[in-house]
Amino acid sequence: MIVWLASYPRSGNTFFRILLHHLYGLPTYSGFKSGDDLSFVGAGDLTGHEKLPPELSRALYAGDRAALAPYRDSEQVYAIKSHMTAQETRVSELPAILLVRDPRDTLVSYVWYILQTQTMYARNKSLLTLLRSPGRNARMLRLRVIARLRDLGLQDWLYRNQLRALVRHPRWSRLNASWMDRPQGGPVHVLRYEDLVARPREAVQEALAAVGLSPAPVGDEFPDFEELKRVFPSFFRQGKIGAGREAFSDELHQDLLKVHGAMMERLGYAP
Repeated sequence: MIVWLASYPRSGNTFFRILLHHLYGLPTYSGFKSGDDLSFVGAGDLTGHEKLPPELSRALYAGDRAALAPYRDSEQVYAIKSHMTAQETRVSELPAILLVRDPRDTLVSYVWYILQTQTMYARNKSLLTLLRSPGRNARMLRLRVIARLRDLGLQDWLYRNQLRALVRHPRWSRLNASWMDRPQGGPVHVLRYEDLVARPREAVQEALAAVGLSPAPVGDEFPDFEELKRVFPSFFRQGKIGAGREAFSDELHQDLLKVHGAMMERLGYAP
């Protein structure tokens, strides 16, 4: 069976996959337009990370439903991480678990992640290699520029500008709406990050059941957020619910409501 684990970045996707692996022993997959960040720092075992089988990857990229059939009908679970809209997957009708989080927390966390972690990835790429294919590597080149500006002491300026840009971009609302409102296909279970933190075992079990899965538990222990933060501070920052609101001025909060107010209300995040 193939299940999308969809979310806007920094919405709890990684924590959900950690729970999925520790409680049920299920691997999770990346490689379809999305990597596994923990594997980059040598911690992919936390999510049971595996690369997609080449045949499955090719079928997903091609939108080849006939080639997907053996995987879709298999007893093995292919839980695939995605930060794409449903339409961008080309096979959006597959069952999906959609992780959502208050955009004030999500966007602040994402800005921090861009400035601290993604720039580190970009630094590790050879500049000569990036310049050989500037179109394909435009994002990495941009991250290297951001890293240089940060080195020059412009961290606060970068933070404010990145946050304002994310707030005014409709991507957070569009991505969530694309999964929640897709016209046909398997079930879509919406799981709020706040519920995942408050009752992790129950939330994971309910999400799996909602998409037709009932795997047997293999354990009851998993690393909590404080432990994860101590071991991997470059990836896990705070995880606190509501902490991102402190970064929003009245003006920026009004911008947020103009762009995302309808989806915030729909998901229970309206003030």
